[in-house]
Amino acid sequence: MAAEFASRAQSAAVDLTRVATGKALINSLGVLQNSATAIDILAARRADAMAHLKELVNAYQYVTAHEAATRKRTPQAANLKAPPEPPSSRSGPRR
Repeated sequence: MAAEFASRAQSAAVDLTRVATGKALINSLGVLQNSATAIDILAARRADAMAHLKELVNAYQYVTAHEAATRKRTPQAANLKAPPEPPSSRSGPRR
């Protein structure tokens, strides 16, 4: 997604530069036509992805800090055995 956004933005910049320097004619439908809409959509998706990533990082930091605090309060917890496995839904071997 980021590569496509960068590619489309670069292409639009080249198109605008060509028009601005008189090396290309202005299309009657507009200089950027529908590429501006595609760039806007990609930019919005990127912003959403960045916001989601920040939320994930914050959640990870919260969980790891909470776990570290829990370990500091109960150092004996590290020496406890794991709880026993829950019984299987299947009965023992058939005879």
